[in-house]
Amino acid sequence: MAPVQEICKTHDTSPGPTILDTAEVYIEKRSRGYRTFKFNENPNPKGGESWAKNSAANVRSTARLMERILGAKSLNDVVHEELTAAFTLMQRIPRNYQAKTDKRSPQVAADEADEQERRNEEITRARMTRKGESPGKIEITILRERLPRLKAATIYRHMQDFQRVFKFAVRQGEARENMMADHIWESAEVERRMLLEDDTERQTWCGHLGKLFRTPIFQDKLKDSGDPMFWGPLIALHMGLRSEEVLQLHTDDIQVIDEIPCIVLKQGPGQSLKSMAARRTVPIHRNLLKLGLMQLVEDRRRAEEPRLFPWLERSANKKTFTETFSKRFTRYRKDHECYDPQRDFHSFRTTFNHLLIELECQDSHRKYLMGHVERDVNITNYNPHGFAKKTLQKWVNMIEIDISMIRKPFGDMPLADVTNLADRRVSA
Repeated sequence: MAPVQEICKTHDTSPGPTILDTAEVYIEKRSRGYRTFKFNENPNPKGGESWAKNSAANVRSTARLMERILGAKSLNDVVHEELTAAFTLMQRIPRNYQAKTDKRSPQVAADEADEQERRNEEITRARMTRKGESPGKIEITILRERLPRLKAATIYRHMQDFQRVFKFAVRQGEARENMMADHIWESAEVERRMLLEDDTERQTWCGHLGKLFRTPIFQDKLKDSGDPMFWGPLIALHMGLRSEEVLQLHTDDIQVIDEIPCIVLKQGPGQSLKSMAARRTVPIHRNLLKLGLMQLVEDRRRAEEPRLFPWLERSANKKTFTETFSKRFTRYRKDHECYDPQRDFHSFRTTFNHLLIELECQDSHRKYLMGHVERDVNITNYNPHGFAKKTLQKWVNMIEIDISMIRKPFGDMPLADVTNLADRRVSA
C-alpha cells in the first residue's frame, strides 16, 4: 500500500472546517452536556463536566493524530482509501509518538521505527552469534528489543472517537456520511488483534505486596503521618476503592455507623463519583484501624482540614487527584525497584475484588462493596436500604493481608471491639 501522504495528495480538498476544527466544536458541545445533538435536546451540564474531564482529551488527541496523518482537510473530503491507509499506518506508529509535539509526521516516525528495529536486530544477532548463544535465546532477545507500537486497544479507541466526530459532522451537515462505519473494527477483530499482542492485562498484587511494603514509605518514619503515598495504596487494597475515591476523601466521609467505622462514599463539594452505584458505605478493614486511620482523621479534624489528604493538588489537565498521584506512584515504584506495568494503583482494587471472589463472597455483596452496577431487580427493587454493615464488615475483614512489616505512623493503636471477624479468611 502506498504511503498515506501519497494517497491524500491524489484527492482534492475544499474549503471548510478541518478535522481538528470539527472535533473542537464536538468537544465544546459535549462539554456543555449535549449527547445526541438533536434539535430539541436539553443539555446535562453536570454530565458534560464529567465528560470534559474524562474524555475530551482523548477525542482531541485522536483528531490531532488523524489530521497529522490525513492533512488539514474537512471530513467531507476524506475518502475510503485514505482511512484504510491511515489505520494501516497507525499499527506501525511508535507508542511514544506525540502528535501534538513531534515534528515528524506519523509516517516518518513509523518508518524510522522500522529502520531502528532492523538495525537493532542486525547488531543483536551478530553480537549474540559471536558469543555462541542459542538460536532460541537470540530470538527472544530480538523480540524483547522491538519498539512498542500503538496497541490494538488504543487504535480501536481512536477509531471509536473518530467515528463519534464523523457522526457529529454528518448531523451538522459537514460530512455526507459516516465513513468510519466501513472502517471501525468489529468486536471479534479487536479481540483477534489483542490476542496477537503480548499479555499486558492488569494483574493482582497477590504475592507481590511484601516487596512493596518493604520500600521506604512503609518502613521509615513519615514526615507527614497522613502521606497519601502510604495510605492511598492501603485503603484501596483493603477496601476496594477507586483511586479518585480515596484521594478526594473528606474527613466527614469517615463515620462510625452502628459502632462500625465506615467510609461513606458520596458526592460532596469537590468530589465526583463514577456512577450511581459508586455511592456506597464500606466498613473500614481492621488493618487500617490498627495502622491508625481513625487517629489520622481526628488529627485532620483538629487541624480543621476538611480533606483527608489536604496537600494533594489536582492535575492541570483532567483536574483530578489521580492523574498527578499516578505519576508519583509510578516514579516511586521505579525508584524502589518494584515497578511492574501490569501492577499499578488500580491493581489494588483488582486485588480486593479477586480476594472477595476467592472467598465466594455473595455476588450482590461484592458488587455493592466494589461500587459496581447491580442488575438483579430483587436487589435493586426490594433492598433499597442496602446491606447490613455487619454483613459487609464480615466480608471486608475476611480478607487477610500481612502488614506486620509496615511501620505504624502512630505506633501501636488500640483496636476497639468493633470487628466481627469470621472464621473463613483469604490472604493476599
